[in-house]
Amino acid sequence: MRAASVAGMALSLVVAAQAVAQSSAEVNTAGLQFNLLNPGARSLGLGGAFIARADDATAAYANPAGLMNLTQPEVSAEGRSWDYANSYPDHGHGLGPPTQNGFDRFAGVVDGESHNQVHGFSFLSYVLPKEKWALSFYRHELGAFQSSVRSSGMYFGDSQPPNRLYPSASDLTLNIDSFGAGFARRIGKRWMVGVSVAQYRFDFHSETQRYFNEPPPLGTISNQPPPGAFYGPPRYVPEDVVSTQRQDGNDSSFAWNAGVLWVSPTTKVSVGAVYRRGTEFGLRVTSVNGPHSSSPGLLDYDQPARFHVPTSYGAGIAYRLTNDTQVSFDCDRVLYSVLTRDFITFLKDVDDPSKYRAPNGTEIHLGLEHFHARGEKRSFVWRIGGWRDPDHHVRYEDPSNPQSLLFRPGQTDWHVSAGFGAVIGRRYQADVGFDHSRRQRILSVSFVTRFGGE
Repeated sequence: MRAASVAGMALSLVVAAQAVAQSSAEVNTAGLQFNLLNPGARSLGLGGAFIARADDATAAYANPAGLMNLTQPEVSAEGRSWDYANSYPDHGHGLGPPTQNGFDRFAGVVDGESHNQVHGFSFLSYVLPKEKWALSFYRHELGAFQSSVRSSGMYFGDSQPPNRLYPSASDLTLNIDSFGAGFARRIGKRWMVGVSVAQYRFDFHSETQRYFNEPPPLGTISNQPPPGAFYGPPRYVPEDVVSTQRQDGNDSSFAWNAGVLWVSPTTKVSVGAVYRRGTEFGLRVTSVNGPHSSSPGLLDYDQPARFHVPTSYGAGIAYRLTNDTQVSFDCDRVLYSVLTRDFITFLKDVDDPSKYRAPNGTEIHLGLEHFHARGEKRSFVWRIGGWRDPDHHVRYEDPSNPQSLLFRPGQTDWHVSAGFGAVIGRRYQADVGFDHSRRQRILSVSFVTRFGGE
């Protein structure tokens, strides 16, 4: 086999091997998207700005101190639909000019995009409030994500012939949900504090198959080489599979949230802060040689690994402009750097696991809510909001290494959101929220039932 093919094989295997960490297989170059937004259609319509509001049953997760805002027992349920647009490095030629032979005609990295939809029962909570304390039990879906990647196999380098990564086909599914309990207590007239503890359940599966390309040809090159040729488009057929790497995890762990709220004497202003502790789970990574390898069926490696969920903390302020209009603002810090913890590589002469980085990010959320009254009772409410989701893609910090073509900075996403709701008496409320950005669209529908009122 020619040196160019050997180099391509080595780099492809590194990408698979690093999958024992959290974001190193090709399927992860699209970037995992956690559901770190506060639950509930109300919060979604407000751009997630809810830390200082926290005045319904979703406070169990959003800010446990806000459970003291409730005056009646309350049940809240929410369903969400996610539409993900996952962008990933597909083809092109990096670290050198394209040869203009066959499929090698594109300078730089050319991205592909896949679309995946996920639907889920995202939140359920019951709150029992008393004069000095409140108790809540809840279920929350922290992660509901799918991604599919069909990479054509990039060329790289300025040698003749160049190197090429194996084309690959990958699929990933991530689900993280939690069952928890929250407790809040009032301290004096203005302060509220709260804490919640939850058991998180983790279900994670991915499969990446790499496909053979013929060695670089000698002599004359055809402008239209057939699929599967070195300068040709990929050929995704079972008999051309070189290796199959899988990530499988089914684990559980505990984590906690804590929050505080202060309400001004006029009740026009409220200020809140929250800390959400991240967690981690165990998984295994295996690699099996395919039919187009030198030893078909051989279990190449079997390694344990850790999957890390980021810790986040933030603060918010809410201000009541009128009796029926309120604005809210949140600032959250998410410690995405944990995504590159415990990186493992099997070919250290090709890349360095310490050079993978994920930057921590600061989210900014802003929302406005306005009630319309019918007589003396509020009957309809609309909301608008927006927020900044900073780039937190894992990147490789050596631009001379081919891994920097796969793992590279992304873009900051700007979200716009809106929602509306209907209030029926003092007992029932239904809300719809929508969030849109370049990378995802979220639709939320939630219902609230209160007990003990009119």
